[in-house]
Amino acid sequence: MKAIITIVITILCISSLFAQQPVTITPEDVPSMVGTDYELKLVKGVTTTVNLGEAGANKTWDLTGFEFNVTENWEVVDINDTPFVGSFPDANLVYKVTNSKGDTITYNYVRLLETGVSEVGQAKTLGGDTTFLATPNTIDPKTNFPVTYGDEPWTSVPEYESSVTYLGTDVDVLARDSSYFEVDGWGMVKTELGDIECLRVKQFNVRDVFIKQFNLWLRGFEIYVLYNWVAPEYGFVATIRGLNQQTDENFTEASQVSIMTLYTPVGVENTEQENIVRNFELHQNFPNPFNPLTHIKFELPEAADVKITVYNALGEQVTVLLNDRLSAGMHTVQWNALNEPSGVYFYELKTNQSTLRKKALLLK
Repeated sequence: MKAIITIVITILCISSLFAQQPVTITPEDVPSMVGTDYELKLVKGVTTTVNLGEAGANKTWDLTGFEFNVTENWEVVDINDTPFVGSFPDANLVYKVTNSKGDTITYNYVRLLETGVSEVGQAKTLGGDTTFLATPNTIDPKTNFPVTYGDEPWTSVPEYESSVTYLGTDVDVLARDSSYFEVDGWGMVKTELGDIECLRVKQFNVRDVFIKQFNLWLRGFEIYVLYNWVAPEYGFVATIRGLNQQTDENFTEASQVSIMTLYTPVGVENTEQENIVRNFELHQNFPNPFNPLTHIKFELPEAADVKITVYNALGEQVTVLLNDRLSAGMHTVQWNALNEPSGVYFYELKTNQSTLRKKALLLK
């Protein structure tokens, strides 16, 4: 009985500790490892009812229950292997996006620095008939690191020149985005991926577009409110966009909903510098507390036989996550604790030379 009481008190204390710590986003939290891929499910092309929840500290947002009609697969790819790399010399990171129909491939070119992240441009092919290329006249950071709750709001005003080839016809586009960003909350977002600690970022966006076709210029104008839920390691886990011309920040109808439903990290980071691991290190799992998925990252200075085991608070083995020989570098494993009860768990990293252990908290 004393052991059970001790476990309950420990859970409550740890939960209280985490609840008092707002999330901070750094450059390391942006998915940037070649081979990392994740799945987004969207409600697109139809108006859908949404509940945005509240702004503020230590909030919970429930983003489950949507009827999705589009699936996108996002993958971090080697920038030198992309067909449009020459058009975006300022980029050092690229995401390849494929839709569920397989008829559209989009390359999002990004510049990731220690100080911030910027959208450099976009290239898209649709069924082989249409090519869309958006290159910037100005590169304005959309995020300045680190980002946390309580930061001053910031703005971003990038300008783009775009060219579209559609059925042999060239269309020129000039666009200017004026965006206002504010971190208006932090807490836990509930999605199909699990319960994830995150920041909520409110965005007001004004887009002025000029389109030239057959020597005629047309003008388009959009204004809308957007909410982004951003988490360490995952990046953007959810986005809800309001209707065009709707400026109410508490809107209940959305033109698009995008939710991350699958995330698969890998172990070789895509940076401009060589990724050298000098220490044997076991990182804190993320998210933590978690339900039911969490990721465990570790570093090996040299190749080794590695075993990662999870134990409960009584010291009983729960599962073996990994038992294999790995190369030197940074690695990540995922633990799905769907069938385990809430409580304190310990995960152990063991090689022939060393053993490291850390604590994780499962809260359902």
